[in-house]
Amino acid sequence: IVLFCIFGAFLQHSGAGKFFIDFSMTLMGNKSNAAGRTVVLSSFLLGGPSGSGVATTVTIGAVAYPMMKKAGYRMDRSAGLIAAGGIIAPVIPPSIGFILFGVIGGVSISKLFLAGIVPGVMMGVALIVTWWLVAHKDKVEVAPKVPMRERLRVTADAFWSYLLAFTIIGGMKAGIFTPTEAAVVAVVYSLLVGLFVYREIKFNQLYA
Repeated sequence: IVLFCIFGAFLQHSGAGKFFIDFSMTLMGNKSNAAGRTVVLSSFLLGGPSGSGVATTVTIGAVAYPMMKKAGYRMDRSAGLIAAGGIIAPVIPPSIGFILFGVIGGVSISKLFLAGIVPGVMMGVALIVTWWLVAHKDKVEVAPKVPMRERLRVTADAFWSYLLAFTIIGGMKAGIFTPTEAAVVAVVYSLLVGLFVYREIKFNQLYA
């Protein structure tokens, strides 16, 4: 759990939230309610690697809330969506709650991680549908259409973040490492990406 918390801190300060938001926005298009769908998709994609609802909400909210405010969305509704999106994180792997449950109950943590994927997807879809029902008539600023070259660039920027999720889940599924070893891999990987790929983490910040 301590390792996954350290990993979440590295992920939060690596700038991954911005890359998840940018990538999700390119997938959601430039429809009037795309910002809400972007928040949900980003929460799902970031919630898995972070393993923490609080870390996901803070990381996504710091980028998404100003974006939705600028577009003209209601602030109470936007804050509610960001908070609800963060609830997905404890359900999809690697989840700190699953680790506790597995240790206390003697249940395979790897199997718990795999079992959380489908419910997490269902929660994300339910939030997207709900957002469309309550916000599709709102008069908000529509994001400009993203050209293909920009989409490719954003996808390339987000590649390292998504590779981490596949490494953790794929490694445990294939029996390459245990959940504890997966946490070690996640910490080292996220630190290296934050320092040398995204360059949002500085050496003088590591102690803090």
